[in-house]
Amino acid sequence: MTIDLKTVMLVSTMVNFICACAIAIIWYQNRKRFAGLTFWLAYMILLTTGTTLVILRGMVPDFFSIVLANAMVIAGIVTIYMGLERFVGKKSSQIHNYVLLGIFIVVHAYYTHVEPILLARSLNFSVATMIFTFQCCWLLLRRVDSSMRRITFTVGIVFGCYVVASFARIILLTLSPPQSSDFFKIGTVDTLAMVVYIMLTAALTLSLILMVNRRLLGEIQTYTDDLEARTKEYQRLVETTNVGIASANTAGELTFVNEGLCSMLGYSQGELLGKPFIEFVHPQDRDNVVQSFLRAFTNPKGTLDFELAVVHKDGTIRHAYAHVAHLKSGDQTIGFNAILTDITERKQAKEALKESEERYRFIAENMTDTVWLMDMNLQATWVSPSGERISGYSAEEIKEMSFDKLITPKSLEIALKAIAENLAEEKLARKDLEIRYTAELEFVRKDGSTYWSEIQTTVLRNDQGVPFSILGVGRDITERKQAEQALKASEEKHRDLVENLANVIYTLDTQGNITYMSPALERISQYRVSELIGQNFSRFVYPDDLPELITSFQGVLAGQLQPSEYRLVDKDGSIKWVRSSSRPQIEDGIVIGVTGILTDITEHKAMLQHLVLTDRLAALGDMAGGFAHELNNPLSSVMGYAQLLLDRKDLPADVRNDIELIYKDSRRAANIIKNFMVFARKQPPQRQPTDVNSLIQDILNLRQHEQTKSNIAVKIKFGKLPPVEVDQSQIRQVFLNIIINAEYFMSKANRKGTLTITTRKSGNMVTASFADDGPGIPAEQLDHVFDPFFTTKEVGQGTGLGLSICHGIVTEHGGRIYAQSQEGKGATFVVELPIAK
Repeated sequence: MTIDLKTVMLVSTMVNFICACAIAIIWYQNRKRFAGLTFWLAYMILLTTGTTLVILRGMVPDFFSIVLANAMVIAGIVTIYMGLERFVGKKSSQIHNYVLLGIFIVVHAYYTHVEPILLARSLNFSVATMIFTFQCCWLLLRRVDSSMRRITFTVGIVFGCYVVASFARIILLTLSPPQSSDFFKIGTVDTLAMVVYIMLTAALTLSLILMVNRRLLGEIQTYTDDLEARTKEYQRLVETTNVGIASANTAGELTFVNEGLCSMLGYSQGELLGKPFIEFVHPQDRDNVVQSFLRAFTNPKGTLDFELAVVHKDGTIRHAYAHVAHLKSGDQTIGFNAILTDITERKQAKEALKESEERYRFIAENMTDTVWLMDMNLQATWVSPSGERISGYSAEEIKEMSFDKLITPKSLEIALKAIAENLAEEKLARKDLEIRYTAELEFVRKDGSTYWSEIQTTVLRNDQGVPFSILGVGRDITERKQAEQALKASEEKHRDLVENLANVIYTLDTQGNITYMSPALERISQYRVSELIGQNFSRFVYPDDLPELITSFQGVLAGQLQPSEYRLVDKDGSIKWVRSSSRPQIEDGIVIGVTGILTDITEHKAMLQHLVLTDRLAALGDMAGGFAHELNNPLSSVMGYAQLLLDRKDLPADVRNDIELIYKDSRRAANIIKNFMVFARKQPPQRQPTDVNSLIQDILNLRQHEQTKSNIAVKIKFGKLPPVEVDQSQIRQVFLNIIINAEYFMSKANRKGTLTITTRKSGNMVTASFADDGPGIPAEQLDHVFDPFFTTKEVGQGTGLGLSICHGIVTEHGGRIYAQSQEGKGATFVVELPIAK
């Protein structure tokens, strides 16, 4: 039985429509709670519209039923991916998806209108589906936080099934291409693939709904846990607060008391519960308390505030402020809740303040600090004489001036903000709350100059707890502010100096952990400062230098001031030479670490090493030249007489063999002397314009047979080069020596290898690099490869003069030759020659 694909697509459209309705419901209910749900709904709309256009094929142009329909389905997957990113809080750039979507549309349009091929369109759709659904799968299974992964796991698995289904469809299409060009007659296998997509769409919709529900349940659980924690916290606060809290029935008998009330009255909870509260009220206030409770019954708000005196167990009298509220069950009052705040000390303070008002006024009028009183509209009502002296205004002038005329605009903004916060209604309503504020403000003198004052203000209340005035005390801190500003400017100047200094400033603790590193580090290293803070310095020191540096570090901690030179290993493994100068960091007589300056001397070291090598080669060259001249004459005689003897016909065979051996070894010695002469630079180069690429190619042509025999492959990356003016024979000798060395070490290590030769123009130089994949050069040998007579070849395989001669030749030409290598990762020799003028 053949499944009708048109019927399948109709079912798909109906399923998509139902799924879109389900997602629309989820969107409507949760769109304000979770981000990204609008993208989910857009995906379902695009999917439904796309499958609808497919069904209309033949009734609408192919552009709509093929290109636009499939583009809408793929765009829908991109859209839901964006929605899922927002849902899980992992939003990222979508440029690559837009590009891929554009490519998909172009390919689909091409194989629809230009060259109609159903197989190409099917493969294009399956590949795009696999790529975009894989992104969704990866997002939900790997990119999300581990705490959310259990919520997104099911949806991620569904997208994984999309990936598998798409991949399987690609394989089946490749193995069994459709025989018909009509999509609705594509075949049973591909029709089943469409059925799988329909089931996956339904599964995706269900899993999306479940994912939203799981997240909702998680938030509900979090809210429940938070509510339970708050309830316990409120219970703890009630039990432990110093404020007395009590509940009483309509008969006035205590049914609940907290520790605050027990402490206020001096009784235990057992002694208070069940007793009429009136027993603990001072006799003089009992009638007033009874009348207050009666008024509470008729109060529409069901609350009442009043002051009362209570009797402590030890007989002392305590004053309290009571806030009483109805305790109701439905509309019926079943008791009262009361909060009692001990105001004994405040009452005593008010009385003491009243008694000593004259004394304080005397002090205020004679003190150097400024004291003033303001009403609640910020109008001065009294100013001490010191205020007149510092501001230049008389007390009467200050009283007549508005507050904004006495203070700078910036300080006025600060003061008004503080006043608004401290005089808020909720604070003023708490009559037992002392409202204080401290600030540093800039005021304006009568002559226009300004001065800084540190002010402390207190809101004064009357006996009923209603604020009526603001008491302020100000101290002139102008000199201190000027000193602070000077210090701040100095600190900023020194900070700029440290952060822009070429050298690196650092601090270490006594264990060698980095506690500070100036930004200059990032100019000499690939590390960021944040990557080094907290790390031990030993992690970045070249192992061979570490023991000596640790000894030096311990010496600095002991007070020995000495500079050190050592190597550091950079982030990419490269080596840098640095010089550091350190001293102990002492605080309160205790050494707490080390502070120092670090200077990059890598170039200095390289230059010094080059100068030493050049000087050494020059000295050895002069000596070699002398030896060569002294040996050349007797060696010429030996070669001449040996050749004369070989010309004789009457020599016995064994004698002839001996003489031939003498002649052969004499010629070998002559070649060595010739190399000495070249090394000594006794033969001036014959320079002419030369193409480096052609010169290297000629050498490779000569070495082709040897390289093939040794399994050596050559990769050439020649750049376009200007000519260089060199002695061709000498530079050929340099290149040949480097190539032969590379062949030797690659063949010895691996019996095969790859030599990569690269040329390029670099500034006013032509650069040729020869990179092999041989055993590499150990770090301790890398600095000596150009030393005369230094060789790592086996005995009889080399004299150790080859690279020294190369160095002399390149230097004579005004160029540079150097080696780069890491042991086990091959070696690269670089030759730089000046461009011909």
